[in-house]
Amino acid sequence: MNILITREEEKYQVFADKLESVGLTPFSLPMIECVPVPAIISGSYDYAVFTSINSAKYFVTYKNRVQFDKVVSVGVSTAEALLDIGVVTDIIPDNASAESLKKLFADIDVDGKKFLFAGAETRAGDFHSFLKEKGAEVDLVTIYRTAPVKYPEGYIEKFLEDKNINIVTFASPSSAVSMLENIDGLTQQIVCIGKTTADAVRKMGYDARYPDDFSLDWMVKLITELS
Repeated sequence: MNILITREEEKYQVFADKLESVGLTPFSLPMIECVPVPAIISGSYDYAVFTSINSAKYFVTYKNRVQFDKVVSVGVSTAEALLDIGVVTDIIPDNASAESLKKLFADIDVDGKKFLFAGAETRAGDFHSFLKEKGAEVDLVTIYRTAPVKYPEGYIEKFLEDKNINIVTFASPSSAVSMLENIDGLTQQIVCIGKTTADAVRKMGYDARYPDDFSLDWMVKLITELS
């Protein structure tokens, strides 16, 4: 079974190793790349929220310029990336999703509390809106952006055919949009890391599956079931 990984090049190997460990064959065709964006971050916050590995990676420049009481990481991988730059996570939701975050904070009084979201230029989910409705002060600061990787016309279709790809995987809405907007059609099964990405795929007219737990390990579990 041949599986296409569309994550950024630097993130390919982690996913590839997990697929190979269960007898699947991974191939890499990055659909997005990340570019740092200069930002001004200072002061103190009650909470800092990190929603991706990249948000942790690009925060290293600012970590000594800001203070926060508690750190929220969306997913274990993000928490591990933060630990790599010396930031310890206090809160991790059960699932890596906005819905899980909202459930987690449903009974927490955040009125007047300050939240820092340092991350991508385009944000998935509505957790920050949920916090504002509960009276929190929310600062959305862009520290990186994703840009689509451009391939020659017909290159993606030829790659899929030549590598005999059975399943295409997407780990973010931006990677899905980058591919699906630039091909005539996709006949392979699509597996996404979570509901938000799957919803983006479905809006573009394709079917998509996603695991119960929004993580790479559970993506692999779902893929093995499909194969």
